This record gives sequence, structure tokens and C-alpha cells, in this order.
Amino acid sequence: MYVFLSEVRLLFPEDSDYVKKHFDFVYTEMPKLASELHIFGTSSLKRAWPLFELAFSKRPIIYTAADFPEGPLLQHERENGVTTESYGGFASADCTVRSDIDGIKRSIEEIHGSVEVFDDKVRSLLSWQSDSGPQMRLLRVDALLNCSVLTTVQKMQVSPKMSDVVKSILSSGDTLGSLTSHQVLADYWNSDAESSVDTLFRQGAFVDLSWSDFRKASYAVLTYGWATITWSDIISVLKEARMGVEYVWIDIFCLGQNATDKMDVIERSPAIYGGAKEYHVFGKVVASRGWCTCELASARNPVLHTTGALPSNGLAHKLEVHPSTKTEFQGFELAEFFDDSDRAKVRKMIETQNFSVANFDAEMRHFFSIFGK
Repeated sequence: MYVFLSEVRLLFPEDSDYVKKHFDFVYTEMPKLASELHIFGTSSLKRAWPLFELAFSKRPIIYTAADFPEGPLLQHERENGVTTESYGGFASADCTVRSDIDGIKRSIEEIHGSVEVFDDKVRSLLSWQSDSGPQMRLLRVDALLNCSVLTTVQKMQVSPKMSDVVKSILSSGDTLGSLTSHQVLADYWNSDAESSVDTLFRQGAFVDLSWSDFRKASYAVLTYGWATITWSDIISVLKEARMGVEYVWIDIFCLGQNATDKMDVIERSPAIYGGAKEYHVFGKVVASRGWCTCELASARNPVLHTTGALPSNGLAHKLEVHPSTKTEFQGFELAEFFDDSDRAKVRKMIETQNFSVANFDAEMRHFFSIFGK
């Protein structure tokens, strides 16, 4: 991996031969080549050239006050940072050489269609990274790993809503596991019984946090198929992985499935998954799942657990080696959704996070070509 710092130009006078010679490459080619763009402080978005660099980015990551330790950078961000509400758009951006503005504007319009569309994407990026947001919940790792309901295995039974592949695997009668997330949803969120997700775990298993405190927390996240792996398999793998964090954010347990602000949390998935200190991925089968790949677009140093780590008598292992299982990324438009109406929601997130579906597809194909190797 290589890192290019555009601010290295500050070592040279702006009229130096070096800057003149390399200007076009630094400002037009390098942003196109970079896999990620890391922006240190939202105050940069008040200037035209950082916005130009952002416009080319395939995967922008914006660091805000929540990411900085005490010091000059944090103080500067507090005094000069912008939010979704205060971002003035490209039209109000500063530029030392005003004659550069027209060229920058043309480039943004060529890439994004219009400055207005680009500004909307920037505001969405800022909303994900803002200090204000929904209430969040984390689950203690030890409570997950020692949950008796989720770790108790038994012979899995076929149910009507399962896919044909899963039904064929379970028909042999020798597949062991506990509950999938779809079963947790049915038994602990949508049933009329008095049971709830809270009763699965010991008292004090959950910690409720403001969005700002959540952004500063040290936690893990998981990407897995709700219908393709049981929690006994996941927990077995995590015990072997020796997790280095105290908390984990898991959609089925930490996100209120009936909450009115559910979509507000889901729309911040790039910040949730991108801000995790540990990232565990269960099986290459996730390559075919729309929500899973959207999560992975935010990943930093994910760890893939595939056939060698998954229990051989479990559903996930058997699915991973089944001849009809898709383990190659086929592109967003061919991705599978349990509810296909989610496709439009995910497309909007991708177009903000990666600035286009084409960028997303290119990044994911590269990602899965080297993932786990």
C-alpha cells in the first residue's frame, strides 16, 4: 500500500518548476488512482481544491472532531469545522487563485453531473460523520460469547422461508446450529410472546450511548448473512479469533428492528462499519448479498473467516462449499436482497459513499480478488 500526500506541495513554492511540472498529475491523475481519500478535518471542505480532490475520490473518509485526540488539530476542527447544515457548498469555497474556480467547477460537473448533486453527496457524507445522531447501543462481547441460547446447537430443521439451497443442505439431517438472525427476528422481535432480545443476554449486557460517544467507542462489527449462518457458528469463530475489544455492534441485537429511527441508523452504516476497530466477515457467500457488500465498502482491515474457520458440521461451512453458492462479486445490479425494495436505498448510499455504482463495483471486485489471500 502506498500513501500520497497532496500537501507535500507546501514544501515547494507554488511557482517552482517542480509544481509546474507535476501540477496536472498531482491534481488530476493522482486522485483518480487512489483507492481511498482521507480528509483530516471538515474545515478542508471550505476550500475549492480539497473539494476537487474529493470529487474524484472512489472512497472518501472524513475525519471529524470525534476522531481527533486533544491538541491543535482538534481545536482547529472545533473552531472551523463544517456540518451538514453549515456546509456552504462549492459556490462558497475559498480558492487562493480565483481563476482556478472555473476549471474545478467543470471537473466536478463532468464527474457528478452538476455542482448541486456533488454538494448533496458531501452533505450526506458529513451527516454520517457528524457528532449528533441517533441513540446507539453496543453489546458486551463476553455476553455474546456466553449466551446459552445462541451457543446451544441442535439439528437444524427446514422451514418454508428458507432458500432452496439451504433446504437441500438441511434435508440430510446432519447440520448442527442454533439460530440464524432471521430466526432471532421472528422469535425475539416480531413474536407476540413476552420474550425480547434483552432476555437473550445477561443483565447489563447492553450499553446505550449517544451518537457522539458511540463514534469514540472501541467496538467490533460483523458482516454475515442473516439466513446463511447460525449464531453458534459465529460465536465459535469469534472465540477462536480472540477479540481485542470489549464491545460489538450487531444489527440484529443492537438495532431496534421496530424502532421509528431504524432507517436513521441504517443510513449511517458507512460510519458505523468504517469506525469499527475490528471487522469480522463470515464466508465469501457475502459477495452476492447487497447489504453485505455495502457494509464492506466501508471496511478497514476486515478479517475473513471462511471454510477453514467455520465449523464443518454447520450451515455456513456447507453453504460455502456447495456447488451452487455464489462466492464471486457479480456487481451491484446482480446483488441479492431479501427485500428487493432495499436496492434503491443501498444504491443511494453507494452513490454517496463511493460517488458512483461503477466506482463501487470496481472497488468490490478488487476487494474480493484479494480478500482472504
